[in-house]
Parts: sequence; C-alpha cells; structure tokens
Amino acid sequence: MKKNKIKSIFMSLTAALLIPTSAYANEEVMEVDGPEYAEDGVWTQVGGSSYVSLNTDGTKSKSATYNSTGGDFQVCMSGVDRVDNTYRVTLWEYDSDNADDYVTEGWWTSNGCLAFRGIGGAVDGTYAEFYVQYDMADYYDSSVTVKAYD
Repeated sequence: MKKNKIKSIFMSLTAALLIPTSAYANEEVMEVDGPEYAEDGVWTQVGGSSYVSLNTDGTKSKSATYNSTGGDFQVCMSGVDRVDNTYRVTLWEYDSDNADDYVTEGWWTSNGCLAFRGIGGAVDGTYAEFYVQYDMADYYDSSVTVKAYD
C-alpha cells in the first residue's frame, strides 16, 4: 500500500514537470542562465519590426539591428505560412570596427518567440547591437515579421 502511494506521488510529480508552463509554452530558451524573464520581469520591444525571407537555397536573410543591454534578448517571428517550416536562427552582435561576433544559434519551427539567455558577454560598451540571421529553411517564405525584445 505504501509503495503504491509513493509510486503515485512520483508519477504525478513527473507528469507535472512534463507539462509546459505559461512562461515557456510559446518560447524556446537558449543558453539558460538567469531569470525566467528579462531582468525587470517584463519584455520591452526594442526598435521596430523588420521583415525577412526564409530561404531554402543557402541565401541568408537578416533582421534589423537592435540595441540590447545584454542578459536576455528575445525575437518573435510571425507570418510563417507553414507550421512545419523549420529554419536556422543565428544571433550576431554587430561591430562597426571589425567582423561581427557570432553569439549563438538554434533551430525554430513556425511562428513564436526565441529567447536568448545569459548573453551579457556580448555587450561591448553600454549595449550590444544584435541582429538575427535566418537561413536553411525547409520551405521558402517571403513574409516573416521579426520583433525584438530586451
């Protein structure tokens, strides 16, 4: 009897851990290192929207450049036509004086938000100048909107 009760509690806890919470339901987290949200607990949009294409032929498409204080940075993509369209997302830090710095990359499918965590090391001065590069899509799409948050 006691063994079944322990097993039942263990199974309930395991199931609870597998269900996504609202914080992560529509967000992919890369390099987790820090708070659950941005430093002040709120994502603030930086800059305006930019528009990119998802290409299948190796052509790279990049977003506008956004200022970030580092720590956490998030990009949200919308307008992807196919829910099964997987593509590579690469975060870069722009440098006017030398080659841009690679920060990290990941793969994303369809629409949603991708949060980059623990990237304060990319700040060179007061803020980092981030842009996101898109390529290697499964399907071509010319109408993707990108918004950035810090």
